Amino acid sequence: MFLNGEDWKCPKCKTENYIGDSVNDVATSKSLDYLENNNIEVPFICDKCGFKEVLLVEYDLAKNRYEVDYEDTAFWNKNTRWRDKSLRDANLI
Repeated sequence: MFLNGEDWKCPKCKTENYIGDSVNDVATSKSLDYLENNNIEVPFICDKCGFKEVLLVEYDLAKNRYEVDYEDTAFWNKNTRWRDKSLRDANLI
C-alpha cells in the first residue's frame, strides 16, 4: 500500500520536507486495521537544517492519505526521552 499525504514543516527552520517515503517505509510493516486505529511513529531528519524529529502520523481512511498529527509530535510535547529513544531505534542518532 502506498499512502499520499501532507509534508512536514520543520519546527526549527520552517522548511517543508517531503516525508512520503519515510511514512510508507513505516506503514508497510503495519496492517490496515492498525493504521486505521493508531498513529505511527515516523523518524525524520530535516533536509535543510538537519533537525531530527519523530512525527506521529495518522491515517485518514475517508481520504486514503496520511496526516501529520502536529499536536502530538514529540517536539510539541517536549517528551525528549521518548523522542530520543525513537530516534536511536531508527539509527538517526
